[in-house]
Amino acid sequence: MLSISTSKIDITPDKPVWLDGFGNRTKRSEGSYHPLYAKALILDDGGTRACLVTAEVLGFDRRQSARVKDAISGATGIPPDHVILTATHTHCAPRIRDTVMPGDLEPDVQEAFEQKVAAVAAEAAAQPCQPVSVSFSRGRGRFGVNRRLPGGRRGPNPDGPMDRDLDTFWFTAEGGEVAASFTIYACHPTSRGDYLMGGDFPAFLADQIEAKVGGNALYAMGCGGDTRPHFAGPDGNFRQAEIAEIEAEGRALADVALHARTRAEPVPVERITLKTAHVPLPLEPHPSRADYARIAAEDRNALIRQWAGRMLEAMDHAPLPRYVPFETQTLTFSDAVQAVFLAGEVVTDIGLRIKRRFPNRRVAVAAYSNGIVAYVPSRRMHPEGGYEVNGSHFYYVQPAPFTADVEDAIASQVEEMIG
Repeated sequence: MLSISTSKIDITPDKPVWLDGFGNRTKRSEGSYHPLYAKALILDDGGTRACLVTAEVLGFDRRQSARVKDAISGATGIPPDHVILTATHTHCAPRIRDTVMPGDLEPDVQEAFEQKVAAVAAEAAAQPCQPVSVSFSRGRGRFGVNRRLPGGRRGPNPDGPMDRDLDTFWFTAEGGEVAASFTIYACHPTSRGDYLMGGDFPAFLADQIEAKVGGNALYAMGCGGDTRPHFAGPDGNFRQAEIAEIEAEGRALADVALHARTRAEPVPVERITLKTAHVPLPLEPHPSRADYARIAAEDRNALIRQWAGRMLEAMDHAPLPRYVPFETQTLTFSDAVQAVFLAGEVVTDIGLRIKRRFPNRRVAVAAYSNGIVAYVPSRRMHPEGGYEVNGSHFYYVQPAPFTADVEDAIASQVEEMIG
């Protein structure tokens, strides 16, 4: 039988910090509209232990992920490859990873964050585990919209693909109370882009679930790299939402999950199984040294100039990589119910492809996990170009965009792991 323990810790910085996610910010944060949290869930089947941590940040970088997993392993005794790190991907959280963004990566902010993530896992592991039954529900969320117009332009596209599955794993104690839950939904938390810290709609979703049924409510973003909240202005284009609007949508989405719980499917867990693999994702040919030098000197975008300068520095020490390692993890509860964790800003097409490959199973897919890489576009998108295809690698300190082959590489790896 499965047993669990959980914990929760406030990770909100106590001072103004540079925020992550938007390249047009010009100053540090100015307070918060909601605390930021990291939450840990320890899973123990009597033979295998695992730790799932969700954090209200944009994501972890690869080196940081390795550091944090090692720290959690040292504090809990759980092997690093049985630790899963994932993010809600709020764009109103401190910058805690190595990216090209406005401002500086502040070592004290990064260190404090990593220490708190390790601490919440250690605290959960120190709690007595309680036996639970597991159930799985799949609601249908109506929140969000595809953000790519035909031709790769940015704008609301109600006809574009979006994964509407609102998947929740419910962990119920022997007395019938909810001990914990874990929800995945594929919508970019980009409702606001100002200077207030907060967890966007997932924070209010978690608040609502915890208030209604109890337990720690963990949340991760699914494969929704090309989606976002559909708050539209008079011209039909995206606008910044008011906090009250975000709260209402988050709570409404939670109510969908809670309603779906009334028909949740029991999951008979005899043992849990975790697998980890690293897929080399191929990059397009990178610019020459001369091209990087020209970009560093002449590009109108200061962040792209910064990226090119970093590429020149990297070339002084070693050849630039032709592949990027992409971590894939699976957590199996039964032959019919599994969770997949992908290390990137994975778009809708890829998440749906994985789910459709297993029509007779319940496969929930989280992206933004472990050491995340740049946007991972689908093969369909490549001829169109656009931000997800060739406009995001700069910010992830990646020398070039991915090739069109990455979708097949990821899907094949996942199919092998859970097939």
